[in-house]
Amino acid sequence: MAAAAQYRIEHVHQRPRGWRVRSKKSGSHVVRVGFPPGPRRKGAGKVIEILHPKEEKNPSCIVSQKAKSNPEELLIFGNPSRGAGKKRRNAGTQGHKAGCPCFACKHKRGERVNPRRRRKDRKLRANRKHRANQVSETEQAVRLFEVFHGKEPQDIVDKHVSAAMRKDYTALGKLIAVLTDDCGYGEQAIANKWDQCPRIDFSEDHITLASSPNGQQLYAIGGNQNLNGCLAKFEGVDPAKDFIDLGEVAAVVYEARKIHDNFEVVEYVHKFGGNGRTRPGWFYDRLKKAIFFIGGEYTIDITAKISPGIEG
Repeated sequence: MAAAAQYRIEHVHQRPRGWRVRSKKSGSHVVRVGFPPGPRRKGAGKVIEILHPKEEKNPSCIVSQKAKSNPEELLIFGNPSRGAGKKRRNAGTQGHKAGCPCFACKHKRGERVNPRRRRKDRKLRANRKHRANQVSETEQAVRLFEVFHGKEPQDIVDKHVSAAMRKDYTALGKLIAVLTDDCGYGEQAIANKWDQCPRIDFSEDHITLASSPNGQQLYAIGGNQNLNGCLAKFEGVDPAKDFIDLGEVAAVVYEARKIHDNFEVVEYVHKFGGNGRTRPGWFYDRLKKAIFFIGGEYTIDITAKISPGIEG
């Protein structure tokens, strides 16, 4: 761009604080357009200055007031006072190569343009712009490391996914409810009064209560385990966490067919913490919408010919 000394400056508008200025050469003129902070919006620009060649006479009359209020007219079509009609008609294809496949060039050549293709191209451009504006999780991880530690990270782990998972489970029955408090009921009383205690009801969610093959770990398999709408029932829970501690499990209620009851569907209630043993806890994976039982002293005896069920 030529030095400013070659131009006579016409001040059109005062530049607001924080606005960015873009200079664009249009013919023998230079137009300086200001844009407000934030994403670029069509029509938001404002002409700040117009640089006229020194040899030009009456520079204030050359550019129309309409052009000064419409920066696109200056930037795209050049000086509207000189051959504006002709430039306006051809502006859409100026600078394009012969055989250009864009919509405007095809239209000018009289070629048939598929409107679906045009809409698809617009959508692709919009998607690319949207993806470019998104902040990736890796960038967020880098930023968090810098804020937390006060230094740049040497290594960023993109993903940490455990590859260790069980392939086999033993189904115990349909999970009906998880009790968070036993209301002080004993093992016999709670079997008939469990529905009077604080609980999360899973009776309509088709979740299977299962065990590891060695009888040492309980699992909730399948069904609807989404607790996002129930987290307010738990005290001291931050629903923004990915992994949420839901506290102790007082008892589980499940339906099963056992030899003890001639393989009829029977509702069983197991109260944890018997004989002074530690109750298990449970937590919720908010991203996977899954519940997990953790810790506790319970077991299912697999050495017995007929196991009495969950013990502990």
